[in-house]
Amino acid sequence: MFLYYLIILFIVWIVGIHFLSKKLKISRPFGRYKPVNKLHRYSELVVVFIIILIPFSLLIFFDIYINMSYFLVAIGLLIGYNAFMEWKYDKESKRYIISVLEICFTFFVFISMMIYFKPSDIDLSYNGLVYSIDGEMEESLELQVVGQIQPRLLNANHFRGKLTFDNMEFNLYTSPNNNDSKDKLLNIVMLEVNGGSRGEMWLAEDFQSMAGKINRLEMVDIGRKSIRIAAPSQTLDEAEELFDQLFLQP
Repeated sequence: MFLYYLIILFIVWIVGIHFLSKKLKISRPFGRYKPVNKLHRYSELVVVFIIILIPFSLLIFFDIYINMSYFLVAIGLLIGYNAFMEWKYDKESKRYIISVLEICFTFFVFISMMIYFKPSDIDLSYNGLVYSIDGEMEESLELQVVGQIQPRLLNANHFRGKLTFDNMEFNLYTSPNNNDSKDKLLNIVMLEVNGGSRGEMWLAEDFQSMAGKINRLEMVDIGRKSIRIAAPSQTLDEAEELFDQLFLQP
């Protein structure tokens, strides 16, 4: 998991800085931070104020939200400014070396997070079965799922997209209860785009299979208040087996 990767990365960073500081005789690399002079102290406050002001201004005046990437870059720039001041006014302490390494570490973490949290596009088609619980309705259809999967650090991955079949379209999004759901499955809420039908679906994390049920479906030609979907499947037995495997497993 990415969280374990970050923990290991921080441990390696702390140990590496400890040995480097001893070799270069840099005093208190993890000690309490102190500006090198008054100019550094007050100018640093101005930089921090600007960093905080920018996202609030964008949100209030332009309704633009700033993501975590901004703050990581801002931290890197702040550390870079501190490194410059330490190099210019306090070279003897060699503290600027640690600050430069902190910039490199910050941007390395930033790039790692950008790669990990990059959304993945989903565009898949399934040959599946749509059927009623009483067995009176059974139809093989092509089901298409499109959307994006967004990795999360602590919680399960988040999916948002659409499901279409037989001229029907449903908005899909990860259920708020997904964190307590089954291993390697995504619990999806289904809302009909042009109608009152809604349902629940389980998607395998690799998107190779899915099963769900739709309630209050108002279709004259079907005449059912509840139907099930399962894909990939060709027969009713395959559909029911997949439904039990994904939807009903403990």
